[in-house]
Amino acid sequence: MRARRFLRGMVPNLLAAAIGIGVTIAVLELGIKMFAPQPLAAVQRDPYLGWLHKPGARFTHSREEFSIPVRYSSVGLRDVEHDEVKPDSTFRIAILGDSFMEANQVLLEQALVRRLESDVERIDSGQRDIETINFGVSGYGTIQYLIVLRQFVLKYDPDLVILSFCLNDIYDNLHFGFARLEGEKLVIDPPRRQNWKGKLSSSAKSFLAQRSHLWTLLSPRLTQILKKRGGDVQMITKPVEGDTLLPLDRLDLYYQNFLVDQTERLAEGWNLASAILMEIQRECGERGVPLIVFLVPNEEQIREEKWEEIIGHYDVPRDRFVMRRPNELLQELCSEGGMRFLDIEPAFHQAADRGEALFFVHDGHWNAAGHALASRTLAGMIEENGLLDP
Repeated sequence: MRARRFLRGMVPNLLAAAIGIGVTIAVLELGIKMFAPQPLAAVQRDPYLGWLHKPGARFTHSREEFSIPVRYSSVGLRDVEHDEVKPDSTFRIAILGDSFMEANQVLLEQALVRRLESDVERIDSGQRDIETINFGVSGYGTIQYLIVLRQFVLKYDPDLVILSFCLNDIYDNLHFGFARLEGEKLVIDPPRRQNWKGKLSSSAKSFLAQRSHLWTLLSPRLTQILKKRGGDVQMITKPVEGDTLLPLDRLDLYYQNFLVDQTERLAEGWNLASAILMEIQRECGERGVPLIVFLVPNEEQIREEKWEEIIGHYDVPRDRFVMRRPNELLQELCSEGGMRFLDIEPAFHQAADRGEALFFVHDGHWNAAGHALASRTLAGMIEENGLLDP
């Protein structure tokens, strides 16, 4: 009897608490929407890739340093419209990548993909029409580049494929769980094969990312909180302020890329990335399409004060960090796999030494000057490597 009376008394209290929480969330959502609107995701769920851009979507991507109108094409590319059938006398370049290639931080005409078209056209001296197509999607990892290549890119009959590799691709490949190695065999396990818990979680996050200003505001901060609790695979852009020196086992997977000696988890990530890149090379090679890979220069590598700020949070000897270690790893990987590796980081260092600002200070992505430099450098390297030869 006491238990029943207790439960009867608890039910109204729980109901009142739930209503109170619901009203609080609704008020916060409305307030943020009115006074500090967030850039909601213009994506849709996909059974193979996790998410895709919504075809024809229009929105404004706003942050402290910019407010950019974004429009996706009729097939969901952050680009101009392209016919699937390649026109005669056209040299077509397909670009794979994540948020650095999608480039929602700058106007489309300022982005690498649009600049590269005109930069290569000048080099080619008007012999052919040059067409660049942007398949970059924010948040994608290397495994998604492979799936995009198979499902979309090859339909456009490219003459050259450029893959931009970001260090967070190592984390993304492990975190999303879309692929794994069984021995030396690459096994692709897209979201459609996830269990019900994984599907429910990804569906909920997708729903909130597209509709909730409160979720969009808080999700990066929740990541920071979870980061402090530790975990298996982690990646954040900055160490949490106020922490005492962190030991090596708390070093983010992202920054482990700069260690002279790889951790076991990082080695697993690079082995998986190697297998995926080899498969991308095989797909391109079977069709006679050259593949080039370049590492996206990050702010920590280019700005020494940024680098010092990062590693100063860890109780790890400085001589265990080498800023160009990721470039060396990717170059070795590409050499072993028969892929061309283009290293554009030296050009970024030279520009930074001249006092040029190439990154947004708070956002961390390239600004318009960074995109322009990357495009000029890639175009020159494409010419030097004879990739425009008929």
